[in-house]
Amino acid sequence: MRTPIVDPPTPAEDAYRIAGLTFILLPKQSKSADKGKLVEDFVDYIITQGQNQAESLYYAKLPDSLQQQDQNLLSQDLHANLTSNTR
Repeated sequence: MRTPIVDPPTPAEDAYRIAGLTFILLPKQSKSADKGKLVEDFVDYIITQGQNQAESLYYAKLPDSLQQQDQNLLSQDLHANLTSNTR
């Protein structure tokens, strides 16, 4: 997945021009289905409901499109391998 970082437009004089990214590296296959499910639930929380805390901490929320993309990646990669481990 790629996410471009660009400076805000010139008319946005008050914009803060520094951006940072946070990455979460997850194994595609968990050794424990229970621990893997906890990780999946936590990551799902931070990309959905946890976004409600962002502004009070002076962070910008993830755009809806990026939240959806993250949820898709989470369900494709981690969830698929969790269910295959429980068989």
